[in-house]
Amino acid sequence: MMAWTLDGYRPQEIAQIIGITPEAARKNLERGRALLKQALLGPAAGGGQ
Repeated sequence: MMAWTLDGYRPQEIAQIIGITPEAARKNLERGRALLKQALLGPAAGGGQ
């Protein structure tokens, strides 16, 4: 999903492609971005977790 956003797809388009709701696509992207941020910046980027 992250690759599709880098290619310019909107969450609504991604949802249609993979057969999920637009809200699920947005939530999955939100989680993916948070995991990527934590992986790149370490535990300090996790918001105290």
